[in-house]
Amino acid sequence: MSDSTKRSRQSRGGRGGREPRAQIVARAAEVWELSLRGYSQREIAERVGISQPAVCKILQRVADQVWADRRAHAQRERARRLAQLDYLYRESLTGYARSQEDDVQQTQRTIHAAAATAVPQDVTEVRVRKRPGDARFLREARETVEAGLRHAPPAMPALSIAAPDLSLLTDAEAADLERLLARATRVEADEREAA
Repeated sequence: MSDSTKRSRQSRGGRGGREPRAQIVARAAEVWELSLRGYSQREIAERVGISQPAVCKILQRVADQVWADRRAHAQRERARRLAQLDYLYRESLTGYARSQEDDVQQTQRTIHAAAATAVPQDVTEVRVRKRPGDARFLREARETVEAGLRHAPPAMPALSIAAPDLSLLTDAEAADLERLLARATRVEADEREAA
């Protein structure tokens, strides 16, 4: 038998390798449905018109596929959630950086001279106030890191973490955040070693 004939038979399957793929898929769906409804393998074989060992193989193949699909779906869902957490973390730090920007206020007023012949002058006053930054953004970043550590799957790295400016947090908040960042870094390193 030539290699192309072997490949075509392997790809078609079914009785003697001659059944169309659609028929094989329909039979597998019927066998799976009957199994879910509580029929034994022998009863399924009688109803579908195939042997009990064939039913067993079909059920194993479908169960393996269902399991693989669910695992893949769970991994995609975890990846999506981690991406959302990463986005929230970055946005929290961006918001914190914006909350540290100088507060600039401009006021314009007209000054009238004492003499009646003098022309009034427009004067613009600019006041710049330094802002310390809003620590709520850093607390949100810390909570995001904690959530990432709770939901990170074992085979995927946790969030990519850059150290934020901790100067405006209380000593206890800064210690908590530093501890969490160090823990996240250790988790990433452990997962890289395990991979």
